[in-house]
Amino acid sequence: WSSDVCSSDLADLLACEKVGIIKHNSVVVSAPQTQTVLDVILEKVDEVGATLLLAGRDFWLESRVPAVGGQQVALHGLRAAYDELFLPLYGTHQAENAALALAAVEALIGGDEPIAEDVVCQAFEEVTSPGRLEIIRRSPTIVLDAAHNPHGAHALVDALEDSFTFSPLIGVVGVMRDKDYEEMLSILEPHLAHIVCTQNSTERALPPH
Repeated sequence: WSSDVCSSDLADLLACEKVGIIKHNSVVVSAPQTQTVLDVILEKVDEVGATLLLAGRDFWLESRVPAVGGQQVALHGLRAAYDELFLPLYGTHQAENAALALAAVEALIGGDEPIAEDVVCQAFEEVTSPGRLEIIRRSPTIVLDAAHNPHGAHALVDALEDSFTFSPLIGVVGVMRDKDYEEMLSILEPHLAHIVCTQNSTERALPPH
C-alpha cells in the first residue's frame, strides 16, 4: 500500500508497509506514534472504515514501580482501571506493552462490561516474554535480551538502569549483518563496564571484529 503521506524516512516506510494489515471495519490498537506515522495510520483507518484506539488517548499506563521479579503497574483500559497489577517483566516498555495488550483484549471481547479484575491480575502474573530482559541465571545474574535496533537498545538500557544496577555490568553482544550495530553499540557503551563482541552460528551474524 502506498500513500502520499509516506516519506523516505525508514519509520514512515515501515508504517506504510505495516498498515496493509488493517482490514475493513477492524479495530486498530496502537502505541503512541510520531505524527508522520500516525498520519499514515489515520489515512488507512479512514480508507477502510476501521476504528483506531490510541495509547495515551483511549487507554494508558497510569503508573509503574519496579518490584522484585518485575514491576507493579496501574493500567487504565477502555472500560475500567486496574490499579495493582504485578507484571513479571522489566522495563517501562513492557508496562506500556501491557496497556496495549489489555486494550486489545477488551476490544476483542467487545461489549461495555469491564474484564473481571481477578482475571486481569492472573493473566499478567502468568505472562512471559522469552528473550526480552529474561533472567536465565543468578549468581552471577545473566540477563538475555533480543534488542535488535536502536529503539530496542534504548529500551534495554532504560530497563538496565531501572532494575539491573549491578557493578560491574558486562555486555556480551552479537549482531546480525543487516542491523545498525554502530548506533546500537553507541547506545549500550555508556551503560556497560565492558562489552564483549561475539557472533552466533547463523550466516547472517556479523563477525566480532
